[in-house]
Amino acid sequence: MSENNRVIVIAPTRATCVNILIALKNENLPETLLMQLKKEEILAAIEEGSFFIVSGTGTGKTLAIQKMAQRILGEDLKIDIVTREHEATEKTFDSNVLVITPGVALNWIMAGIITNDDRIVVDEIHQTSVHLELSLAFLRMLGCNIIGLSATIDPKVYADYLNVNTVISCSAFDPSKKARVEIIKREYGTKQEPAPLQPETFLKNKIFDFAREGRGVAVFVPTKAMTENLVKEFDGVCGVHCDFYHGGENAQKLEQFLRGEVKKPFMVFMTPAGASSLNILGLDTVVILDEMLDEQEHSGVQTLERAKLGNNELLQMGGRVNGRANNAHIYIISYRNIDFHNLQPTVPKFKLGGDIPRLALICAKLNADVSQIELIQPINRALYKKEVEYFRGRGIIEKNGNGLTVYGKRVEPLPVEPMWAEMIVHAQDKGDEELLRLVVVCSCVSSLYSLLRNGSNSYSDMILYDSDHATSYNIIAEAMSKFGYIRYSQDGGEYGFRGNWINYDGDETEKGEFAEWCDKHNLNSKAIREVTLALRSVCWYLGMDLPNPEIMKKISRDDDVYRRFVDFLVSVQSLDFVFNERSLRAMSEYCMVWSANCSSASGFIFGKIRHWTDKKGIIRATVEGTSIPKYMIEQFSVKIPCRLESVSEKGVKMMMKQIFAGEAIDLVSDFIADADVPEEFVEEAQKKFIDQIMELSACGKFWNIKNQNSHVRQISLEMERRFYGEIRALTEEDEINLYRWAFTGKRIISPISLRDALESGELREEDLLLKLEDHISPEELARVEAEFPLTVTVDGESFMVNYGLSFPTIEVSEEFARSTRVVDVGLPNGKEIKLVCGCILAENFAQLLEKIDGEKLNQAWSEARRKYEVRITDENLHMLADIGKSIEIAPGVTAYLTVLKTSTDYGKFQLAKTLEIAKNCSDEYLGRIIESKIGMNMQIPEGKSYYQEVGPTWNPKRELTNIGKDLQARLQTMLNSHLESIKSGDLDDLPAMIESIRKEAREIKDSFIDIEYQFEGLMRGKRVEELTYILNTVQEILAYKEKDLGRIVSDMTQINGVRKTGNKLYLGLKELFPETARKPDEYGVDTLKMAASILKGDAGSDLDGLLAEIMEITNYTPKQVLKGVSIATGFKRGKRLLAELQKQEIDDLSITVMEAVEG
Repeated sequence: MSENNRVIVIAPTRATCVNILIALKNENLPETLLMQLKKEEILAAIEEGSFFIVSGTGTGKTLAIQKMAQRILGEDLKIDIVTREHEATEKTFDSNVLVITPGVALNWIMAGIITNDDRIVVDEIHQTSVHLELSLAFLRMLGCNIIGLSATIDPKVYADYLNVNTVISCSAFDPSKKARVEIIKREYGTKQEPAPLQPETFLKNKIFDFAREGRGVAVFVPTKAMTENLVKEFDGVCGVHCDFYHGGENAQKLEQFLRGEVKKPFMVFMTPAGASSLNILGLDTVVILDEMLDEQEHSGVQTLERAKLGNNELLQMGGRVNGRANNAHIYIISYRNIDFHNLQPTVPKFKLGGDIPRLALICAKLNADVSQIELIQPINRALYKKEVEYFRGRGIIEKNGNGLTVYGKRVEPLPVEPMWAEMIVHAQDKGDEELLRLVVVCSCVSSLYSLLRNGSNSYSDMILYDSDHATSYNIIAEAMSKFGYIRYSQDGGEYGFRGNWINYDGDETEKGEFAEWCDKHNLNSKAIREVTLALRSVCWYLGMDLPNPEIMKKISRDDDVYRRFVDFLVSVQSLDFVFNERSLRAMSEYCMVWSANCSSASGFIFGKIRHWTDKKGIIRATVEGTSIPKYMIEQFSVKIPCRLESVSEKGVKMMMKQIFAGEAIDLVSDFIADADVPEEFVEEAQKKFIDQIMELSACGKFWNIKNQNSHVRQISLEMERRFYGEIRALTEEDEINLYRWAFTGKRIISPISLRDALESGELREEDLLLKLEDHISPEELARVEAEFPLTVTVDGESFMVNYGLSFPTIEVSEEFARSTRVVDVGLPNGKEIKLVCGCILAENFAQLLEKIDGEKLNQAWSEARRKYEVRITDENLHMLADIGKSIEIAPGVTAYLTVLKTSTDYGKFQLAKTLEIAKNCSDEYLGRIIESKIGMNMQIPEGKSYYQEVGPTWNPKRELTNIGKDLQARLQTMLNSHLESIKSGDLDDLPAMIESIRKEAREIKDSFIDIEYQFEGLMRGKRVEELTYILNTVQEILAYKEKDLGRIVSDMTQINGVRKTGNKLYLGLKELFPETARKPDEYGVDTLKMAASILKGDAGSDLDGLLAEIMEITNYTPKQVLKGVSIATGFKRGKRLLAELQKQEIDDLSITVMEAVEG
């Protein structure tokens, strides 16, 4: 006998546990084929430790557990079973053989009930689950000896993982019991969609044969709904008794079949849950639908998808009769050709990747990192880390460790999902018994869908729209209040339901009141009972009494407890949050989440997100939850500043994320208190405030400060003007720098915080005031005031000095100017003071008198013209007695008038230039110069010599037009010559050619500059504007690296008058080079070369070369190139391109060009 004092048998399902329990308690078991052949090896392996048995179906692996337990413990076996349906009792821990499910095993390992003193037997070890994989990981860490049993497994993976050296294989098989296998083929409906696999037609054709031959038939289908529907359809047909079994049924339901109490013919419809270790007596036929619902992992989330049965599943299902029964038949309804007897076991598909949250909590409970636990299959450690951080954020796992917090230690043990465990803990702390009862019941419901059966909506009186949670609670409350009761035993209280029974008597079925009520409302009685079992477990963990069924009442929207429940959901925020059909926790990215039942996913929901895959293979997400009013979102959301928008008189305006339940649901812009501005934005806010401080309105003490500073700046500006730069004026920038210095180290970021700082004394007013003494010393101020006095004395008379922008002036009268003998006036520092008399400015008294006389002459001339008077009398101007006579000596008049107008050096230069022009130009032209200089339209009195010489043919407008035509001709000649050079010249020299154009155009313009000046803008007509336009265009061409080439080439073409060609060329270039400005620099000249070639019309002459050049330059596809060329060259030329391409047998490009041309 081994040193172990207890044997723990772990079986994958409750039904398998019941099957093993019956086998263990049977004292008259015959020796199985496995023990006949491998008994010595098995007994020897027991003494060594861990080992594996791999033996085909029907060889008696499960039955061999009894013999192995007796070898380990002796003949006295005390056996008990613990599953979700079989609670642990005092007898349990007095037993030395325990049959349990993986979930129970994991909880016992965590509680320390299972130790390395126990010998572990894992039956059907290939049927993986999250609980089994975790159990194996911790059993491995504990160092337990493990015996693994399987019929369909490659044991290498497990042997390597558990360090097992002994693998006992038994391939014994009774040929007389080899099943006959028949594949029932179903053809595809279409190439895209296969016809669905339906077993009804096959069973209708075969049920008469089953009844006639007295067969026991097991039918395996993928869903529990199919098992129930098939029983309804075939029960009693041809006298065949039908029943169903799936994971939602009590495992004791199968005991009558396991004990052989059901007479043939019968049919049992099962899901894959009944495929392992179910030794139904009398079973000789298996019908298999080649389809199952399989969990697939997507981004760490488990989704349910339809899939073909794997080899392991087919072998297990067929193994119910193959090698076990005489005249056994296996029918497989499938699209595939399956060679059943040559199927080989495959490595099982491990499940652990989808329950990362539970794994994270278990490891935290053990204060262990996942890296310390070696799992049979590596998990997504990035997702595991994400879940750990989520639990840290929820306060369940320590911030700086791996263990559970005090709060986490209250959450983790509860036998519900962590999100609901948090709700229960908070409800406990709230002390609201009615709310706690509602939360506990909702936490025990796996999903509202699990409570429902297929059929019409017959439970409408229990629906509370907008809340799947409340609807689930109403179903449970209604069932418990009408039929529920509590029965007490030595193990404590448990719920029961009156009328929870169904009797089958031949073709008649009799139901109890609870079962009848569930059928009437299309509710799943088994799921309701499971909720009460879970409720008992949660109450036991919480140390609270079971709720009395009589107080369980339905709730409505208007009930206060429902409003408190919704408030509670929002305040705790532990459930999955969905807003506008989206959630960040759905597939770890935004994906659409649909409402499953009663709630509406288009608003805000707290609930549980589940994933599934539709018929097209698209992953979908649904949520069962409770809708949350929008006002509660506003009430409980948190606004986190994320960007500074502005600073104004109202304060600091921030862009903020509206965070609710850990997710950003909106962006809002609002003003916040200065104290609430995050530290990372304080510096930026202060900078914005200081930059705008001169523009913002001021109030209180700061208003006085700004006024005083403005006055000081005005004084300093006047001093700067007076002292001509000897003292620099204070500017707004100086004032801003003062504020910047004063605010340094202080949290002053808006007018509000500035006001508070001044009122509190944190900031002194003196620190914000500009002071002249800080800007200039008294000594320096005295020096400059002496050099720039306010008054000067001239010839005994005092005059106020006006310090202008460029020079100082004094204002004198004409009488004083003619009487004084002073030549000029200056400041003490030697700077000249200019003289002002009326509107005349002069540098000395002599110049002042000369200008006064000139002004009088102009007035006399104007008066003469107005009155057509020949004589001009002026006692100071004796040289112009006759204005008509002066016209005869035009050069002299011009010279004299020029001197009168200005006596500066520039004026003398103009005089020389005017005289030079007078020698070479006609009288008419000189007349226009005189007219321009005087600034009037000169009218020649009749009868005078100039009029008689020129005659009435003198037309100033015509003369201007003639000069304009000359300029136009010269410009057009230049333009035409160089455009021809562009079209026909060597394009490699284009940059140099453009520079030549630019230079010649500048020379032409310079040659007319004097004319422009003399006519004072009268010559700025159309052609001068065209010259400017040309120069600008040439300049753009020179800067082609930064410009749009299509626009430039279009402009150049339009200058030449070829507007239509320019538009077509522009469209072509736009198609070829939609982003020319962002292309590498070297493309510019080459593109212009290509454009010029198209403009010349040479595209058809060298088609291959042009296409090759364009594709080499641009790296564009042939389709893009040909489309652009077709547009640029026109429809007819595009046809010619097409013909050339067809001639060269380039079919693909031909089609492309045709599409471009036709388009």
